[in-house]
Amino acid sequence: MALIIFTAILAMVSAEMTVDKWNIMEKGTRVKEQIMTNMEDGLQKIVVPKHNDLSKMTIYNDFNNDVSVYKIHSEKRCYVMKMTKGQKKSFKELHEAIQNHTKEVANPNTPFTGLKPSDYALRPVTLLANDNVDFTSPGAKLAVKKCSGYSIVSGVAIPADTDVNTFAMEQLKASVAKSQNQYDLPIRDLFTCSDALKSYALEEMKRCGGSLKDFKAVCKFRKSSCVYIVSCPYDMRYHYWLCKGKHNFSNIFCCEYECDQPRPTLG
Repeated sequence: MALIIFTAILAMVSAEMTVDKWNIMEKGTRVKEQIMTNMEDGLQKIVVPKHNDLSKMTIYNDFNNDVSVYKIHSEKRCYVMKMTKGQKKSFKELHEAIQNHTKEVANPNTPFTGLKPSDYALRPVTLLANDNVDFTSPGAKLAVKKCSGYSIVSGVAIPADTDVNTFAMEQLKASVAKSQNQYDLPIRDLFTCSDALKSYALEEMKRCGGSLKDFKAVCKFRKSSCVYIVSCPYDMRYHYWLCKGKHNFSNIFCCEYECDQPRPTLG
């Protein structure tokens, strides 16, 4: 009886959850991306394996609440992200495109349904982490379910051509300007990736007397992850679905903060 019930539950879950798989050739490496979508519940899971020098990444999308969780396995960290309208559209179209139009990126014999690597628009961003996570929010609740044993942070994505050190200091200065006490530094605006670095940053700010004049951020690249997105809009010129792709690239940075004032000498 138990086996019958389990089989019935498994069949019901399989009917709700659609599993899509497709292949991408990246620098000679075949990458198998897996997409599991439950449009009824508005949930999606995308798994991109470790490949070349890129970290394995799992993305959880909640279309009903417009949030995503980016799980970076090499960092053991989950980034809670707001999903923009454009991202929501792209992730939904990814499911539809793979279901109906394409299973493989590179296929020169079928120019309308196949995609070459050059057909992909590279969209790199810099991904930073901070601690202003509202654990009562839908995104944080999703992360708690999916990220056992991982740290959970708020993800901040900025254009890849932005100077990260300057951005980090501008955010910190804006935060301190709003603070009633110059020593009451809101830790949510420190883009550190560990409690140790966060504590060090606070101690360094105290050493600078609470002033940001001689305080600086040194943000360092750690790892990259990526996900391929494809959509296949119908083109009236060709009376066919023309597939277009995006190669979303996340470059992970962590920041250290230091006071430039000379340290007191012993003696």
